[in-house]
Amino acid sequence: MNSAPQPALELDSVSFGYGKGAVLADLSLGLREGEFVSLLGPSGSGKSTVLRLLAGLEIPQRGHIRHRGKPVTGPGIDRGVVFQDYSLFPWMTLTENVVLAIGKAHPQLERKERRELAEEYLELVGLADAHGKYPQELSGGMCQRGAIARALAMGAPVLLMDEPFGALDPVNRTRLQDLLLEVWNSSRPARTIVFVTHDVDEAILLADRVVVLGACPGRIIADLDVPIPRPRPRRQTYLRPEFQGLRKAVTDYLQGDMLQRLSAADTVAEAEGI
Repeated sequence: MNSAPQPALELDSVSFGYGKGAVLADLSLGLREGEFVSLLGPSGSGKSTVLRLLAGLEIPQRGHIRHRGKPVTGPGIDRGVVFQDYSLFPWMTLTENVVLAIGKAHPQLERKERRELAEEYLELVGLADAHGKYPQELSGGMCQRGAIARALAMGAPVLLMDEPFGALDPVNRTRLQDLLLEVWNSSRPARTIVFVTHDVDEAILLADRVVVLGACPGRIIADLDVPIPRPRPRRQTYLRPEFQGLRKAVTDYLQGDMLQRLSAADTVAEAEGI
C-alpha cells in the first residue's frame, strides 16, 4: 500500500503564543507542491503568525514546521515573503531594493542582469516610471507593488503573502491578482503559495483551497477545496453556483465562529458578575 505523498510545506501540531496568551493551538496544515492556499479568518486568529512561522521569523513553542521534509529553523531564500507594510529599505531606490533581493537569491547573475530583471518585474506591476524613486517618494500602494515585484523576482519556490493587495485601489488590486495567477501558472515547477486575505471573494478566486481560521486561539475551522476549474474569468466565476455556494459556506464558518466567541464572552461576563 502506497503512503500519501509528503507535503511540500507543513505545520505539524504547531502551538504559539506571546506570554500567557495563546495565538495558535495545535494547528496542523499541509500544502502540496505548487498548491495555492488562501488563509482567511478574523483579526486575532493568527493568520499573520502562521506566515511568520512558515517564513522562519518565529519558532513554534510546540510542534514542527517543514519545507520539503526539512525543518524550518529560520528565514531562507527558498521562501519569499510579502508583508502588509512592504518593508522596503528607505535609503535605496525601488530598483535597488529589488536588485538587492535578486542578488541574494541569484548570486550567479551579473549586476546588469540583476538590474534588468528588477526593472522587468517593476514594469509588470505598473511601476515602469518609478525605477529611480525612493520609497518615501511613493504612495503606500506603489511601495506595496514594489515589494510584490521584489518577491516575484526572487523566484522562490514558496511565496508567503500577508494581505498583499489590501492597500491597493480596486484597479491595481485586480491587475495584480491577475499577474499573480499568471506568474503562478507559468512557473515550472509551480510555486507553492500561502495567501492571507480578509476578502472571501479574493480567496476563492485565487486559490485551490480556502483554509478558515477561528480565533482565540487560532485553529482551523474549515479546509475547503475550490471546485472551480481554471482559468477563472471574474464575471463568469462570480456567477457560478459553485462560487456562490463556497462563498456562503466560508461566510457561515466565519459568522459561526464570531457568534461562538461572543457567546463565550457573555458566559464569562455573567460568571464574573459583570
